[in-house]
Amino acid sequence: GTYLGHPLIRKKVLEPTAIELPSTIIQLILRSDLIISTSRSFRDDGKGRKSKKDNYNYVPYNKQLALARQITRYATSHPRPDMDRLRRAGTTAIVLPYGYTLPTCWQLHTWGTHIYPLSRKNRFGLTYKDVLRPAIEEIAHCLKNNIPYDVVPAGKAFDRADYEKVVWIREGGR
Repeated sequence: GTYLGHPLIRKKVLEPTAIELPSTIIQLILRSDLIISTSRSFRDDGKGRKSKKDNYNYVPYNKQLALARQITRYATSHPRPDMDRLRRAGTTAIVLPYGYTLPTCWQLHTWGTHIYPLSRKNRFGLTYKDVLRPAIEEIAHCLKNNIPYDVVPAGKAFDRADYEKVVWIREGGR
């Protein structure tokens, strides 16, 4: 047979042994539409690969172990920087209006879709994209001029005294 596209090979046949049945059985009843899965981003319906492009990456344990050891050695030889110093490194604060955000790297594929619609209009008639444009322009300015910056949400926890320059992004425009 096969499992996840890999052939199954019987290596050893064990002699049957008597087992003691449990005295109490706890039954877990799940909804039929609930999916319990691995970290794969698709539902495995048991029919195997839908096309030759589908890839079930299998990494043998010895390779996983070697990679884990390599990562551990790298992490040991490259200690993390002082987080308190990094938190104070920004000299410019780009303050986003309450409820607005910029995507993290893993969210970029959803930016502009129904999940993060850039064309949605706010109470001032401006699109999400129009409101965030000045923030992106300020980030570009900081990057071009090697200016350390932080993008922060507007709120009570924000302390402008921590920064030399504060750029307020307004929901109604600059």
